[in-house]
Amino acid sequence: MTRRVTGKVVTPTGVVRQGCVEIADGRITAVAEYPSVRDGHWIVPGFVDMHTHGGGGHTFTTGDPEAARQAAAFHLGHGTTTLLASLVSSPFELMRDAAAAYRPLVEEGVLAGV
Repeated sequence: MTRRVTGKVVTPTGVVRQGCVEIADGRITAVAEYPSVRDGHWIVPGFVDMHTHGGGGHTFTTGDPEAARQAAAFHLGHGTTTLLASLVSSPFELMRDAAAAYRPLVEEGVLAGV
């Protein structure tokens, strides 16, 4: 099934002011000018957050994988598709244990890294 999303499309070379993004099987199959589009929506690539300590009331600092999963879900719901978990300066043992606790989340693709 092909789905079309219309609006102003941000691309690596500029903005297509009257654009259309076609999506099939969860993948972008085409980006094109669509002259009949007159809406004010913006279509942008997913955001990459390289430094975040948590989100949605959840923190990465404690090393709790469920809290990390919830923080990542919060960011995903707001347009961030990739993020790195940042740890606050803490005793070495706490940071080591948190990094180890997040390894499965990195392997699953929930986090891009720590």
